[in-house]
Amino acid sequence: QFCDDFLPRLENWRAGNFVDIRKEWLEYACGISEDILVHLPSETIAGKFVDLNDQGQLLLENAAGIRKITVGDVFFPTRRV
Repeated sequence: QFCDDFLPRLENWRAGNFVDIRKEWLEYACGISEDILVHLPSETIAGKFVDLNDQGQLLLENAAGIRKITVGDVFFPTRRV
């Protein structure tokens, strides 16, 4: 089942069609408009999870402005498991 669901998305991504993947990803994403922490290799930054751009970067807003995050560990400090 996983492969049947994943393969069409992988093919879209390889074809450069990230728009559909982004749209579907945002339908299931948690934490949009919430405060988050992002652990990067050299720093940890806090801000609001604004969006996912057309290149797949997480957009994080804080006092310094909007930062594009390509890779990092994302934590939701206000969410309880």
